[in-house]
Amino acid sequence: MLIQENVALAPLTTFKVGGPARFFLEAKTVDHVLAGVEFSRAQNLPLFVLGGGSNLVVSDAGWPGLVLKIAVGGIDESNQGGLERFEVGAGEEWDKFVSRAVARNCAGVECLSGIPGSVGGTPVQNVGAYGQEVAEVVESVLALDLKDVQLRELCREACGFSYRSSIFNSSERGRYVIVRVTYALTPDGEPRIQYADLKKHFAGWKKTPTLPDAREAVRSDDDALPVTQNLLAEMLGVHRPTITNAARELECAGLIERGRRQVTIVDRHGLMEASCECYQLLRTRVAFHLPKTYV
Repeated sequence: MLIQENVALAPLTTFKVGGPARFFLEAKTVDHVLAGVEFSRAQNLPLFVLGGGSNLVVSDAGWPGLVLKIAVGGIDESNQGGLERFEVGAGEEWDKFVSRAVARNCAGVECLSGIPGSVGGTPVQNVGAYGQEVAEVVESVLALDLKDVQLRELCREACGFSYRSSIFNSSERGRYVIVRVTYALTPDGEPRIQYADLKKHFAGWKKTPTLPDAREAVRSDDDALPVTQNLLAEMLGVHRPTITNAARELECAGLIERGRRQVTIVDRHGLMEASCECYQLLRTRVAFHLPKTYV
């Protein structure tokens, strides 16, 4: 375990801006996470937990304490009760896990492909798109409780999932450091073709769409897959009444093109990376410093 000093944070975020961390630790194991928390407390340093960096704007001043980069990896599989359980390290890239699940022909996350960030951030925001959300498949979350520095396993109900929300970004914001997430997926399941956009995309197909077909459809940058404003609202994590202003901002940024009843994504990956900043700007809640939450 190596605690570094004056490490640039800009390369670790999708926006590529910001100053250095006074101290920095890449925690590749749960023990590293524990050691990092203990170091910050012993030195009386402010602690920030960094995930995939996809929802993060860092000030030029950087962070005066310890930045704990969650890099806990590993994907372990087991079959119990007819479900395939994937225990995934919080530092794993989210889309890498989705790809693995689809390759194993396990349904439940195929429509969530292409979303940037790490596995540990998905239960925080209750990530969702195209009629799926992780709350449906999260079985449990292993997290370090900063109140007493003890590991706790929270079941799905204890996570308090709601629309783009959980206890991790609401009532217990800043309390837990997520180190592992267990997902229960359906082996040989059918893809979720629920949204009108996906139904339209697959209309006329002579074969039944597979899980890889669904994953490829939501990842496609092809203009043939337009989205409704309701779906755009879901992707942005905002409620429907605010989407008109959000769409206007995104169009000005060159990420979407607006029609009368729908929008077409011009830059899908750019949208997913920029969406958090866009909707926070609309809510006048962008803080140009590190927020005290896991991203």
